[in-house]
Amino acid sequence: PTGLKHYNELQQNIRLYPNPTNGNVTLQIDNKQWQHISITIIDVLGNELYTSALLIKDNLANFNLNVTAGTYFVKVSNNSTNEVVVKKIIKN
Repeated sequence: PTGLKHYNELQQNIRLYPNPTNGNVTLQIDNKQWQHISITIIDVLGNELYTSALLIKDNLANFNLNVTAGTYFVKVSNNSTNEVVVKKIIKN
């Protein structure tokens, strides 16, 4: 599947919480094809701050948003299919 409908389905299948966060973030992905992923943290100016590889187990992965307070984007990339979803998160 391609196009906007597929992207919207991916958006709905990927959740970050809590949002806003104190730094400890849970990434939930309700799609079995998304097992080996990477996340990239991007600031509001578009600067990539860091990238980390994660393994999704039981639809969940945890990571620490190790940045100062503010608004950021988390680019979630599927290393198997090259699909990408971007989510906004706020760090308290």
